[in-house]
Amino acid sequence: MALTQQLARIPAQLLIECRESVEVLDTVCSFTAVPDTDYLDMNWWPLILASAWALAGADPMALEALRQAFDGDAEVNPVYQDHANLISGVPVTALDPPQVARVAAALCAITPKALGNAVPTDPNQEQ
Repeated sequence: MALTQQLARIPAQLLIECRESVEVLDTVCSFTAVPDTDYLDMNWWPLILASAWALAGADPMALEALRQAFDGDAEVNPVYQDHANLISGVPVTALDPPQVARVAAALCAITPKALGNAVPTDPNQEQ
């Protein structure tokens, strides 16, 4: 089975409830807790974006913001590790709303032009 990235935008109160209850967290992970428009299937893009940004010489702060956006900070509910629906070794992580705002601001500061400027025009040129 391929392992891809799934993101969910949930209210702060629901995140608190997920930290307290495996059953509530399972509703989020089962795609039933919030409307479909609040879920995003990133597929393989996190791996591709992180690799591309690193190869392009993106600022270390930008790479950290990208890592935090995809990896979260802390495991939501460690008890969920024992749940039948969890892929072994892949914890469910989250960012609190203030962290989301900081990460979003850092990512918005990265322009396509800045990334493009980091890529050598000569494909044989090493960085």
